[in-house]
Amino acid sequence: MPRRRNRNRPSLTALMLDAGWVKTPTNILEDVKETVEWLHGWLIVKDFLWEFDPLTLYCFRSDDGSFHIVDFDYEYVMLAGSTFRSGVELVAESFRLDKQRGYYLEAMESLKSGK
Repeated sequence: MPRRRNRNRPSLTALMLDAGWVKTPTNILEDVKETVEWLHGWLIVKDFLWEFDPLTLYCFRSDDGSFHIVDFDYEYVMLAGSTFRSGVELVAESFRLDKQRGYYLEAMESLKSGK
């Protein structure tokens, strides 16, 4: 099981919301949370795991093949693409695994502007 993150640090989702990037329809959010709830405490079925200071992102596909990303506490972050490949490419291009504090906010701005 993943370790629990420091509760004093805001979640990636909260930071992305502050940046005005995350806009998730409630029904998608509920569907993903149900899926994650089912996985939590038993087995995390993930396509891959990104770790870069201070974030950990779990990336997985739902039953319809959509590619989803959740943060360390399984909070929904985004629907990244309709295929695993497009999702991997989007995350790799956006985050570049730079491992630099604050870099992900730049990445979010890049995604928001479509660059």
